[in-house]
Amino acid sequence: MDMSLQRKALYNLLQINLPKIESGELKIEDLQPWQTENYRQQSTTTLLDQLGTLGISFGNSDFTAYADTFEEPEEMLDAIANEREPLEQDQVFLLIFELWRRHFPEKRTLSIFCDELDYQMTQYDLGSECEIADTLEYLLQILEENVDKGLNAIDVFQTMQSYCANEIDSFLFDYILTQVEEANRDYASELLDGFYPYLKDTIWFDYLRARIQYIDDDEVGGMLFDKLIAKVGEATSIDLVEEILYFFADIGNHTLFYDLGMKMFDLMKVEEDFREFLEICYIHYDHLELKEPALALSEIFHRRKEIASDTPLDPSDPDLKKLHGVLDQKLHL
Repeated sequence: MDMSLQRKALYNLLQINLPKIESGELKIEDLQPWQTENYRQQSTTTLLDQLGTLGISFGNSDFTAYADTFEEPEEMLDAIANEREPLEQDQVFLLIFELWRRHFPEKRTLSIFCDELDYQMTQYDLGSECEIADTLEYLLQILEENVDKGLNAIDVFQTMQSYCANEIDSFLFDYILTQVEEANRDYASELLDGFYPYLKDTIWFDYLRARIQYIDDDEVGGMLFDKLIAKVGEATSIDLVEEILYFFADIGNHTLFYDLGMKMFDLMKVEEDFREFLEICYIHYDHLELKEPALALSEIFHRRKEIASDTPLDPSDPDLKKLHGVLDQKLHL
């Protein structure tokens, strides 16, 4: 687990990974029940009772009156549990945090807001009803307010990230991409323009910007894609390159597909990478209704299906040369 995360974010990360933990896919030793409890689902009475079992007794109104003397739940924790062992402090904190969240909706401290952001992102990913659009709008407002105070945009974003279990930039990419795919391009552009200055790794979002532009004006969008392809190197995520290639295959632009496809040969490391690229190439040629190259790719793909996905790819593999040859063929459209 990422120990650079703030206390509440760490426990949110446990919640997110609970299915993997319970299935044994993710092994975390000696977890206690309170560490994986969903405190949002517990009644206020239950939360106060649990505090009582830890030797901290509050009635509902007593808690409100005492907590109101502090600016944030972390400060209250220091006042009532400073001498306790770290794990017991965590147990107290989770209870105080949830009670604070309910009693003081107007006190949107950084940890309280980021907890809500985490919750909304998780609910969205689960396909549940949520208020993610309003939460993202508020996130942007907080970022802008901090930059207006003279703080560095990327540093502010990274601070927010330390309070969240979900990766905010990854979520933003997926969320904006969904808006593009659902033809909400104005909203997607608004989000892109708003969050772009705060992002450290912008190449994913350069793709979104080029894609939106291409839909409106393929010539201008094509120039943006040319610039993007020029940036792609060995450090670029292969997942991103595959995502872009799927888009090029879908729009049937062979020039862009070829220029980026050539860069895949330096990025592919294992059999799974090669198989994915073969599949994308097949889709591309099938979309262009070019049967001969599509059949050649299909033959390579099926011949290799018994090879384990994690087998290292040999740069001298003759099938790599065959794929290169297919891509190099001049098209007669």
